[in-house]
Amino acid sequence: FDAPDCGGSELFINLTDNPHLDTVYGGYCVFARVEDDGSFRVMDEVAEAVKREGRVAIRSATIP
Repeated sequence: FDAPDCGGSELFINLTDNPHLDTVYGGYCVFARVEDDGSFRVMDEVAEAVKREGRVAIRSATIP
């Protein structure tokens, strides 16, 4: 399924519920979830940066 400008090679972190993503362009796949306190702290930092800057570019991430 190919939809122009749909973020096919991008990672999106949803900070709120986005139920419309279940149906737009055939639906988006969710492939991860935040489960531990350390990961929640990282997501809180991302959320705060988005509030300050309007958007955040994550250049790299290490997943153990």
